[in-house]
Amino acid sequence: MQDSRTPHREPSAGNTGAATETPGTTLLVHDTLILRGIAVLLIIARHTLGRAYFNNDSLLRPAYILVHLLSQSAVPLFLVLSGFSLSLGAGKNPRFRKYRHIALTRILPAYTLWYFTYAILTGVKHSDNLSVVSLASQFLLLANNGHLWFLVLLIQLYLLFPLLRRLYTHALFGRFTVLFVFAVVLVAQPLFESQAALAFAAPYCARLFSYFTVYFVLGFYLKDYASLFTRYARQPLVILSGLVFVCAMKSVEVTQIVSIPLDKYIADAGEIFGVINIFENTAIFVLLFVLSDWVHARCPRVEVFLSGYGLYSYGIYLAHVLPMALSYSVLRLFIHADNDTVILGNMIATMIVARLLVGWLNKLPFSKYYA
Repeated sequence: MQDSRTPHREPSAGNTGAATETPGTTLLVHDTLILRGIAVLLIIARHTLGRAYFNNDSLLRPAYILVHLLSQSAVPLFLVLSGFSLSLGAGKNPRFRKYRHIALTRILPAYTLWYFTYAILTGVKHSDNLSVVSLASQFLLLANNGHLWFLVLLIQLYLLFPLLRRLYTHALFGRFTVLFVFAVVLVAQPLFESQAALAFAAPYCARLFSYFTVYFVLGFYLKDYASLFTRYARQPLVILSGLVFVCAMKSVEVTQIVSIPLDKYIADAGEIFGVINIFENTAIFVLLFVLSDWVHARCPRVEVFLSGYGLYSYGIYLAHVLPMALSYSVLRLFIHADNDTVILGNMIATMIVARLLVGWLNKLPFSKYYA
């Protein structure tokens, strides 16, 4: 059985590079599992509590708004940790072949398997006429893939990692890498939104040329300045400033959510794509690190619980839609109203079953390709 303090072998974990770790880096590596566990639980909570938002009588509606606001930082957190983990032991000149191999032989098979699994189940559920040609064309165009868009982005970032890392370690321009990536994003985003000529490329690249890549590159800095980060993140003034800033930002977002429909808020407000959200998510990351550090020191049982989810966060992210749909259907057989009992029961059941399912999948042969 794997030690809960050992980084999982998921593709985004990379080489731990233990020989080059500083004390600050070692601490971050230990807290990585807790942070991943928090992030994947937030994603499950967001997906399962979503029905509460559209029910004005639901007592869980405020809880969903809170989860919605916090879970906006889950994917950026995953990307920062991925950039951090890949940087460990990568050196100044990482080989393109290594990361291309991981992207094409580890992440792409997982995307392919889960894409067709969800596509077929969705077609059967809605009695759609399943067409092999239609499924194949949507697969190649990266269309209708639901939450699997993250794997598409991960493949692209793995292919780009050696180039970004070499740029980052350049003697003259290296420390300005994040500014360069940020400038590219500012130029590219309007093009994808306005130019019809880029319509074909948009499904492939729109996510890549967004602030997601900025978060990924920030992981490089986190690795090199881990000691400074862990030292200053614990300072009371830093914690207090982060709390004040995050609360102020979230209060503005709550006002937006309650005043306009949620789908319009997501489309118009940009969620995690805004410039200001980079600073907000950075502050949240600092606060989550402090929380994980406190859990590690004071709450060993909570650490084991969160690390268990962090250990299998990659597989849980991929597979949680299955137990979410199944548990909801089972609950509706006994409770015909879409009430808070169903919603809360669906969330708890999804968290439990997804963890058990992925733990079981990891015992099967070739699990690294799908879980």
